Amino acid sequence: GEDCLEFKLERWIKDGRVVRENQFKYVVFNASSRMCLGKKFAYTQMKMVDASFLWRYFVEVVDGQCVVPKETTTLYMKHGLLVKLKPRGIC
Repeated sequence: GEDCLEFKLERWIKDGRVVRENQFKYVVFNASSRMCLGKKFAYTQMKMVDASFLWRYFVEVVDGQCVVPKETTTLYMKHGLLVKLKPRGIC
C-alpha cells in the first residue's frame, strides 16, 4: 500500500490483541507443502533465547538514534539498534 514503508504498530495489534497475518506473507517459512521443516523448532528456540535474555537483563533503547528497519527477509535495523543492558541480579 501507500504507507508500506511506515512503521505502524496498529498493523499487528488491534484492540489490545495481536492480529494474525496470512501464512503466505512471510516468504522464508512459507505455508505450503514445502513449508520449512524447522519452523516450529526455530520459533521455540527464539522464544527460549529471548526469555532467558530478558530474565537476566533490563534492556533500554539509547535515545537520539535513527531507527530505520532494513527491508530484507529478516528484520534488522539499517543503522543498528543501540541499547543499554543492566543486569537484573537474578542467578
